[in-house]
Amino acid sequence: QQHASIGLVVTEPASAGKNILTDYCRRAGIPVVETNRLNQPEAVDLFRRTAPDLLFSINNFKIIKEPLLAIPADGTVNFHNGPLPRYGGVNPCSWAIVNGEVEHGVTWHYVDVGIDTGEIIAQSRFPIGARDTAGGLTVRCILEGVRLFGDIVSQIVDGTAPRIPQDRTNASYYSLKDVPNQGVIDFSWTLAELDRFVRALSFYPLKNTLAYPKATCRSRTFYVERVVPVVSGKLAASWGTVVEIWPDRIDVQVADGVVGLTSVLDDERRTMKIVDFASSYGLAAGTLFDGAAVLQETM
Repeated sequence: QQHASIGLVVTEPASAGKNILTDYCRRAGIPVVETNRLNQPEAVDLFRRTAPDLLFSINNFKIIKEPLLAIPADGTVNFHNGPLPRYGGVNPCSWAIVNGEVEHGVTWHYVDVGIDTGEIIAQSRFPIGARDTAGGLTVRCILEGVRLFGDIVSQIVDGTAPRIPQDRTNASYYSLKDVPNQGVIDFSWTLAELDRFVRALSFYPLKNTLAYPKATCRSRTFYVERVVPVVSGKLAASWGTVVEIWPDRIDVQVADGVVGLTSVLDDERRTMKIVDFASSYGLAAGTLFDGAAVLQETM
């Protein structure tokens, strides 16, 4: 079995405070550089001087371009928190939840000139829980990726790792420009659709860089963090109508029942108690959220 040493760690500067990875590397005596210009000549020259056999791309949101890809003698290996060739690109956990998938997965693969198109080394799949959020599913992917890496790292180092070409027949890809319904809640959705949408845009304990689920009332924006299904079966009220206000939730009519909004933020993304939110936005039973009546007429 071959033994490998870490010649260099490259990480982006922390947006605030210290970079935990940088601190760890320095304490461990591992060379480390902070840069957000991965493909620029100065960074490429640094990699070239290091002369690595392998480059590992982990928690990296930059596309690795050809000059850098050409440097490691044995290739570049990437971790992707999706079951390639499906859910390539960014935010795969959010899209899997929005699309109603019951299973997700992680992939270790070699990097080629495409985006998430390289030969697969290993994959693992697991069920998506009924209450999973994007944040929770992402954490599960990371833990599973670490476990899987332990199974394959020796093969990668000694050059015996599988290289399975991707069957791109059913491939899917999401870019940074792709946002589920532009982040806007549609109260004409079913309970299941609205619930998936909110969970897909809930990233706690991670940072939300995609979108916050939003709606408007009297032209004032608000954001929804959590919902619960309350009643199944369409009621008399038009969808988008406030049915009842409780101390801990606001019940709203949707396509096939009533959904409870249990955690909301105001237009400045400040968390508010439900009763304070209702008072601030002038909500009462029978209030229509913006667009509800107009959209109802066009159905």
